Amino acid sequence: YAGAIDALLQARALLQEGKIPERSAAINKAMQIILELSSSLDMERGGEIAQNLARLYIYIQERLAEANGRQKLPPLEEAVQLLLILQQGWNQAALAAVPPAAELVPAGASAGWTL
Repeated sequence: YAGAIDALLQARALLQEGKIPERSAAINKAMQIILELSSSLDMERGGEIAQNLARLYIYIQERLAEANGRQKLPPLEEAVQLLLILQQGWNQAALAAVPPAAELVPAGASAGWTL
């Protein structure tokens, strides 16, 4: 997500500067990243979550196509916001999957051990 967000923030600045070819390249980079995210979804094992993500990725792609074709900021901003929400959700999920520090101490080791 970070790569797509960075590309879109760059695209936003380029749009405001009137640098159309560079803006288009930045949006296309983000679209490629989102396409890769979409193609990595496992629809069988991911179930409803994977299906919802696939639909959201399609929607983001549509917004980016609109932003690119019409040279408009609002669809670009919406895509950035959606990607930020997704990134935050994955970050929270990753943190929830990490065991508390007390569980990381090997059995039989003292709590004060150091590396």
